[in-house]
Order: sequence, then C-alpha cells, then structure tokens
Amino acid sequence: MIVVVADDLTGAAELAGIAFSHGLTAEVQTGFNPKTDVDVICLDTNTRLLSAKDAAAKLRIIAKRIVAAKPNWIYKKTDSVLRGNIGIELHTLLEVTARPRAIFIPANPSRQRVVREGCYFIGNMPLHETYFANDPHHPATTSVVSQIIGNDPAILIPDAESESDLDGPARQCDSLVLAAGAADFFAANLHAQGHKPVPVITQPHSGCTLFVCGSMSAWANQRAQQCEAHGVPVCAMPGELLGQSNNPAALHDWVSEACATLAETKAVMLAIGRQKSIDHSALLEERIGHAMVMVLAQMEVGRLLLEGGATASAALRRMKWTHLRVAESAAFNLPGLEMPDTDTPRVFMKPGSYDWPETIWPSG
Repeated sequence: MIVVVADDLTGAAELAGIAFSHGLTAEVQTGFNPKTDVDVICLDTNTRLLSAKDAAAKLRIIAKRIVAAKPNWIYKKTDSVLRGNIGIELHTLLEVTARPRAIFIPANPSRQRVVREGCYFIGNMPLHETYFANDPHHPATTSVVSQIIGNDPAILIPDAESESDLDGPARQCDSLVLAAGAADFFAANLHAQGHKPVPVITQPHSGCTLFVCGSMSAWANQRAQQCEAHGVPVCAMPGELLGQSNNPAALHDWVSEACATLAETKAVMLAIGRQKSIDHSALLEERIGHAMVMVLAQMEVGRLLLEGGATASAALRRMKWTHLRVAESAAFNLPGLEMPDTDTPRVFMKPGSYDWPETIWPSG
C-alpha cells in the first residue's frame, strides 16, 4: 500500500489519477481508513487553510495512524505553487516517520512550473510576480523556495527544470527519505518503483454535466471565456449572496436558473464569479456547495466537475462523501471518481490554477 498525504482535496485526487494512470488502483479519502483493497490511498488532511500550529497538531495524529498501518511508502503531496503550511507539515512527517531528511520538489515541469537556482518560476515569471501574489490565503511574497518553507536543512530542494531532472532524486528516495512535492515528482517516484504509465482511455458520457467553480485563480485563467468557447453557460452567484448575510430567495432563484439552463443545454457552470478580493471565501464556498446540492437534488446529473480544493471539500462535505474510488481517467492526472456501490454522479476535481483538459468538455 502507498499512502499519499495531501493538504487539500484536489491534490489528493490529482495523485490518485496519476496512480491510476500507472496501472494502480486508487482511492481518495477524507478520513484515513487503511481497510481497503486499493494499491494507493490518497488522503486529504484538509490542513492547508489551518494555522501552522493546528495543521501540525492534526497531521501528527493522522501520521501516527498511517505509520501504524505500515504502508510500503509515503508521499507528501504539496501545492505546486507553494501555498499551505508546507514547512511545518514536512517537519511533522519527518518526526513521526523517523526519517532524517526529505527530498522536496514542488516543481511541475510538465506545466512549465520549475525550480531554477532555488527559485520558483511559472514559465519565465518568478512566483511572487504572478497572480499567486494575490492569493487570499497564502500570497506569494518571494520566489525563493527555501524561504517559503522556513529554511529547514533537513529538507533538500533540488532544482528541476525538466521532467528528466526528477529521475535522479526519485531514485534517492529510500526508506530514510521522505519524498515530497507536486504531481510530477510523484510520477517520477512511481517510475523509480517500477510502475510504468498505461494508456489513458477516456469513456464517453451521456446525460448532464454540472461544473462547480469557486476558485479565484480559475477566473484569473479566463475560465468564463473557456466556458463560452465550449458552449457551457455560466450561472454566477448573484450579488445578494456575496455578502455575509443569508438571502434564501436569491439562493432559490440562482438554483432555479441553473436547473432551467441545465435542462436546456445539458451543461452548466455554477461559479462564485469575478471577484477581485473575497474577505469571507469560506462562506461563499459553503454557499456554492449548498447550491450544488440543491441542483443535484432536482436534476439527473451524470458528471460533477469540481474546481478548487476548498470548493471540492465543501461540496463533498455537503454530500457526505468520505471515500471516492478511481473508475476512469479523463487525463493523465484527472480521475473520474465514484462512491462505491452508489448511484451518484461521476466526480472529477482539479486545482483551480489548471485548465480542464479538452476531453472533459461536452462535445457538440
């Protein structure tokens, strides 16, 4: 058994998809349960938005349970643009697993996210000069990776500008090393363990598709324009719901509009919308999750596409889904997930900073 420890839900799902794309069975869990027959458990600890102290305390309890389950190896999944309590979480896992060092590669060269001379770049732009400098929870104030995670000498941070740069560090990840970082380094570790990629075969889908987007970075990446280009109407959260006061009538009207649009077009996106700054993002994520549940209660939906880790987490809490098994791949790192033995929509989820692949958009 391989255990992936992620600090948010979309990160856990992303690595479950990569495991599946390497011929392994995989499951996304929101509470650690080793009594499963899958090869890979991808656990969402939901610690990204906690304080550093609370994240460490929560992770310590979880890590002790993971160690007691005696997995073959553990991978610590971190955000590919260095958001979250990365330094303290790596330090906590090193302590609980009794490992003297970690090899940490947050780079995703396959997406032009690289570490060069110790600094993080997206394309040729330093991290702190990108829109991640305006992240509402973890704004990037520097591009020096070691500074971002707290300058811990036990955490080695190799440069990585190409996927081949990951192979050597992956081979060094033995029983004394904690492997940590983004998706590309996890794939390199699977390669080092002898797991080779298998062809991704997308499955045809019929029925309605509901997109749910609460990610600000997605809007910065022109998600609304992409929806328009693919013929997917956007039902944005009405202004009456953007404040801290409840407005049941506005929620009812918003959901009714989404249901009517879904019945007509077979695809719709629920979204918070183009907000430059949000002072109460958690409240809005809960509201969009509530709207999603109301739409699902009224409409037959075949596919549910969730964008943004906090949005996905709020949605799954609303649905009381605690473990989702990979049933298919829409792309190398985008799994189709389902609750075993239930008649629920096929769920796809991803970070807001990545685009949906072409395979996921409705055709025709």
